[in-house]
Amino acid sequence: FFFLRWFLSGITSVDSLVRVTLIHVVQEHHRISIFSTLWRLSCDPNTTMSEKSRRKVLLLHGSRQTGELLLGRMDKIRKRLSKQQNLELVPCTAPFSHPDDAEMRQWWNRQGDAYQGLLEETIPLLQQTWMSGDFVGIMGFSQGARLAHLCCLAHAANPSDFLPGLKFAILVAGYEAPLPPDFEDVYLSHLSNGSATALQGVCSIPTMHVMGHTDKLITPDQSRGLLQYYVKPQVYEHEGGHHVPMRAANVRDYEQMIESAMTNTSVTTTATTTATVTIAPNLKAKPDEETAQLQQDEVEALTAIYPDEFHLVSKATETNDGEILAYEHPICYRMDLIPSDDNDDETAIWPPHPMAIQVTYPHNYPQEALPRFKLIHDNNMMEFSTGQADALLHAMQEAGQLEEGMPCVMSCFTAARDFFEMGMMATVPTTSSKPNDGPPLTDTEEVLDQDPTTAAVNESEAPSGLLPSSTREQIDECNLQGLEIARNVLDQMGMLLAQGAATNASSGENAVSHGKGGHWTYNIGLVGKPSAGKSTFFNAATAFARQRDD
Repeated sequence: FFFLRWFLSGITSVDSLVRVTLIHVVQEHHRISIFSTLWRLSCDPNTTMSEKSRRKVLLLHGSRQTGELLLGRMDKIRKRLSKQQNLELVPCTAPFSHPDDAEMRQWWNRQGDAYQGLLEETIPLLQQTWMSGDFVGIMGFSQGARLAHLCCLAHAANPSDFLPGLKFAILVAGYEAPLPPDFEDVYLSHLSNGSATALQGVCSIPTMHVMGHTDKLITPDQSRGLLQYYVKPQVYEHEGGHHVPMRAANVRDYEQMIESAMTNTSVTTTATTTATVTIAPNLKAKPDEETAQLQQDEVEALTAIYPDEFHLVSKATETNDGEILAYEHPICYRMDLIPSDDNDDETAIWPPHPMAIQVTYPHNYPQEALPRFKLIHDNNMMEFSTGQADALLHAMQEAGQLEEGMPCVMSCFTAARDFFEMGMMATVPTTSSKPNDGPPLTDTEEVLDQDPTTAAVNESEAPSGLLPSSTREQIDECNLQGLEIARNVLDQMGMLLAQGAATNASSGENAVSHGKGGHWTYNIGLVGKPSAGKSTFFNAATAFARQRDD
């Protein structure tokens, strides 16, 4: 206490009245925690005691992610909420390791309709985190959005006990699925009485349901399945796929929703009675002058680079010599996928009938949206399945997202060619591999929200386009065989080196010297296209050296 009095007396940047008041507080309550407040006041004279404590928003990541990874991708909204709303975005990391990646996490282990670990570990973790700070909202992505939805239901049934003070929720790529039986029994039995219809409209807190117009993993229809549980839910559609949109306009809309929820005011939008906000690209709108020029430049470049593959579908104004003066919007064209004549790689696998990609430009491409892709072909389901078509479109979308904000059709077209040239068609199941209750996926994951012990069975039963899928046991066995081969090769090399060293020693030569150059150090480079297996080969080739800490 006397130390604090001496410390306060030495602070010159704090008003004397405030200093006396603080001393009185220490005398009355003897709270040592006041020391942190005094230090902050001494460093910033403009900070007042009446400053509000920062409220928090709980962030729930998807499967095969972590809280910090998702927070890193949401840096724009984190900064804006901190600056404009005095809100802190706090990530929470799931308690369970992912079966395919021990560094990544998931919120439960799925077995049928049961979410193993949800009640035992996940819910207590969320409750403990929530009660540790002044939390007012929750935001979840994919599997995290599913968890956030369950939390909203539990809060509606027990508002004073479960996540007390919850004012809003934002569900990005959420999905409808059967409720876990044990969760329903514990938290919702007095509301549902065994009937799912009894839960309709049970949640009255403001919610925003974010869904990607081109999301192939969790479609907008699957996300809309959650709307029945909420009163006047706000639907927010964006033109992207399975990710959290983070453009400036998206961030402003998130902030506006949160601000309205915190102040109990309605959102001012051009929405319907369900407060729906749609930002999917309007193909009837015309691009501005700068955007139109960017689109025209890309079309002309593609025409020059791919004269045989490019075919304009939309109309254009031409001169008498056939030179195009202007394009009608939206610009639409077709690009034929033609196998390379000089490709002798036996891994290349193409469908038996020709393939083409139809490309349509939204009015805000390339600055704010990706092109719309449509596959055109005459292959039947046995020759080119829906699952393989989805995988091809996903590969193109990923290539486009890497060049977001720039013309990207050439990269997407190259990714489509690589899909066939690298034999990726053979690795994709013939049917879409989404779970029946909606896929709790992230932007980098597979169908992984299921029991890991049954995953291998599901994979082995799924038909493949040209080659059968391998079970996990078969993959593990192959890995062991590969390691045994590598061990034998290394042992033989060691014996040869030892024999060479003995020969050099007997002849008086330096065992590690080769002429005047001395000891030779070899640098080996691994060169290959994306996803060709460079990292896998490197990890396998260097496994023994890393075990020896070489």
